[in-house]
Amino acid sequence: MLPEDRIRLQHILDEANEVLRFVEGYDFSGFINDNKTVHAVIRSIEIIGEAAAKLSKNTKKNTLLFHGIKSWECVTI
Repeated sequence: MLPEDRIRLQHILDEANEVLRFVEGYDFSGFINDNKTVHAVIRSIEIIGEAAAKLSKNTKKNTLLFHGIKSWECVTI
């Protein structure tokens, strides 16, 4: 894996964990009515998308990310 892909994957993980922190304690109604939190989550999703789009084809093809992880764990096929 390219070093820059590791950095991008770490950014993805960091932002995913940030989203989990943003929404902790909210139910859907509480979340959707908190405009600042909604915008923070949307921005984090944008950052995740930007990092994911820049991953190399090889990393995209060979790396699986698992939902809900708190530290970097991946399986290379």
